[in-house]
Amino acid sequence: MTRKQYLDGDCTHREYYAQYVNKKVLSHVKKDIGEDRILTSIDPNFADINLKAWDSVFFFGLPKYIRNELRNNGDFPTIAGAVCIAKEAARQIQEETDA
Repeated sequence: MTRKQYLDGDCTHREYYAQYVNKKVLSHVKKDIGEDRILTSIDPNFADINLKAWDSVFFFGLPKYIRNELRNNGDFPTIAGAVCIAKEAARQIQEETDA
C-alpha cells in the first residue's frame, strides 16, 4: 500500500503500518519495550507506555530495508512513522498472545 492510498482512505492506519512489521521488528519491539509492558498495557494506543520508550525503539533509525520500503511507497522515514510501526508491532504481539 502506498502513502497516497493511506491518505485517500483506501487502507487503514493499521493496514498501512502493518506492512512494515516482520519477525525482526516484532523481536526488536519485544526487546526494547518489553513483552510484559506490551501485554499489560490497557490503552488501545499504548499511551500508558511513555513516548520516550517508543521514540527509542528505533533510536538509531529504521533499518535500511524499511526506509527503502517507505520511500518506494511514497513515504519518508520519520520518528513518528517509526513509532507507528513499533506500536503496530506491539498490537500484533498482544493479539498473538490473545490467540
